[in-house]
Amino acid sequence: VGGSVFAEEGAQSVPLGYDLRVVQALLFGSQIGFPLFSAPPGVAQIPPTLDALLQTTVQGIPIGYFEENFTNFNDSTSWDLFGDMTYALTDRLDVTAGVRYTYDDKQSGYSADAPNGPSALTGAGVFLGANVFNGGNPVFVEDTFDGLTYRLALNYDLSDTSTVFANYGKGRRPEVLSYAANVAQPNILEENFVTIDAEETDAFELGYRGEAFDGRLRVDTVAYYYMYENFQTTILNEAGTPVPVNGGNASGFGFEGSAQWRLNDYVLAFGNYAYNGVEFDDEDGEGNPQVRAGNRFRLAPAHTITIGGLIDRDFDFGRLSFSPILAWKDDIFFDDDNDRTDLQGGDFFVDEFQEDYALLDLRLTFEPAALEGLIVELFMENAFDREYLLDAGNTGDAFGIPTFIAGPPQTYGIYISQTF
Repeated sequence: VGGSVFAEEGAQSVPLGYDLRVVQALLFGSQIGFPLFSAPPGVAQIPPTLDALLQTTVQGIPIGYFEENFTNFNDSTSWDLFGDMTYALTDRLDVTAGVRYTYDDKQSGYSADAPNGPSALTGAGVFLGANVFNGGNPVFVEDTFDGLTYRLALNYDLSDTSTVFANYGKGRRPEVLSYAANVAQPNILEENFVTIDAEETDAFELGYRGEAFDGRLRVDTVAYYYMYENFQTTILNEAGTPVPVNGGNASGFGFEGSAQWRLNDYVLAFGNYAYNGVEFDDEDGEGNPQVRAGNRFRLAPAHTITIGGLIDRDFDFGRLSFSPILAWKDDIFFDDDNDRTDLQGGDFFVDEFQEDYALLDLRLTFEPAALEGLIVELFMENAFDREYLLDAGNTGDAFGIPTFIAGPPQTYGIYISQTF
């Protein structure tokens, strides 16, 4: 049994600066004859130079650099009371039960400002709307929430070296107080704050772990079924800022397994496989169709496989070790909308995802016998020099110009360390 208290106070400020000549061409270029992007879809875009863009608005007002900013504030206190008990029903069978009560007191705030006055392009803000005129004075709302989580687990020892287990757990991510900006309003209002419902998860697991052949083989597996209610995800608002939203319900099966095999005194092999079949449900809890129906979670490939090994041996001159690791991942989406055109508001290209890829990492380690504590490591990461993405979309996606973050190319080098 026990308890805990957690308190946090913080703020996050986001300054946004624009060259209004570019903004005008991006937002209104097709109307005024100076588009930022003019090539048809699928053709490489060659934007005009700054000098080629209009230096004034259509009203003849000179335009240049413009800055606006917003700040999110948070002041929260959370306390928990919890208890957990394990009882041995027999010498081989244990049952575990636990419960936790959580109470949250949350205060959220929001402010926005245009330090140098309104934009010459819009007469107000650009992407924050007219609410920049509140002068940076924060508006706060406060609320309290509470909830229970609990678990039940069974653990049965088949032998001294193998065990089967079954778990059920109720998980919870607390409510979120978030500001939903209304760009048409001239100020920041308390009624524009929204409460995102608590995300709740029912998790069922059935697994096995054990050893064989005098401990030379080790196996660990688990199958699971997860059910999410009020899954908390994020979308990009008109300013390109991630804001939390209720994504609805999700569920699905999954499996994870790993094995480690000591072939002899010098060679160790291992492998891992994971399947993640959790997707957004077709309907929410009230039977209404969900907009993300069938979508996968972001950064959650359906299949992942990793195989590798370790070859290590002692010689008169020292110890040599060689470790190759090959990791393969299935297709990955970078957003819960899965880059679907019907969820992106005008983005008709399905290009913000990563197809399956494999990476090979190699590492050779030498520990000389004559110099105790010295370790020399030669390494090569992404040995195939595979081109792949770590992320795509991001803030630029809100403006129709997504950014793409490439994974590291083939990298090699040497580490030298000395312990004393």
